[in-house]
Amino acid sequence: MKEEDIEKAAAKYSGKALGYNGAPVIAMHEAFRDGANWRINSAWNEGKVFPAKGNIILIEFESGAILIGGPCMSEKGYNDLCGKMPVKRWAYIDDLLPKNEISMMRVNITT
Repeated sequence: MKEEDIEKAAAKYSGKALGYNGAPVIAMHEAFRDGANWRINSAWNEGKVFPAKGNIILIEFESGAILIGGPCMSEKGYNDLCGKMPVKRWAYIDDLLPKNEISMMRVNITT
């Protein structure tokens, strides 16, 4: 989602898009925008944190490259990958999808 899309949604939510103004409208607009940005950013984890096994993850490398990691990735495999290409951040695919969708992204792995 682009910042412009968040601003449009915040304006619609707060009433600013209809021409309303004042402190409560500005506060609602800012709260909506801040909440949307928090939701987007909170899905991501630092690269040095190991993801739980059994999840499909999206990995962003410092180089800008992107990789989808499978649910069977071991801690050793993840660390080997990080040693070759520094990981900027990663997110569980489930955390990037809307919550009202049925997820097929978690796999039960027995060790």
